[in-house]
Amino acid sequence: MVVRMKTPPSKKSEDSLRGVQTESKDSSMTELEFSRLKNLVPSISKKTTVSKLDVILEAIRYIDQLQDQLLDQVKDFILHFDTS
Repeated sequence: MVVRMKTPPSKKSEDSLRGVQTESKDSSMTELEFSRLKNLVPSISKKTTVSKLDVILEAIRYIDQLQDQLLDQVKDFILHFDTS
């Protein structure tokens, strides 16, 4: 059985459908990226449920810790280099 539409779909409805598909794709990509970020942050990687806000806040804290460690290593290197 073939069902025929009396009028062809409007350009507006096609664009609307593409918008929904794009939003869905964007949403799944966002979820994937949050999951990847969560796995990179040691303090939350083992937790099962964490809000997106918590993922971002913990990622910022982790980056700050890494930056502090790097600065300490650079200072130690400079001190060691100066005393040699």
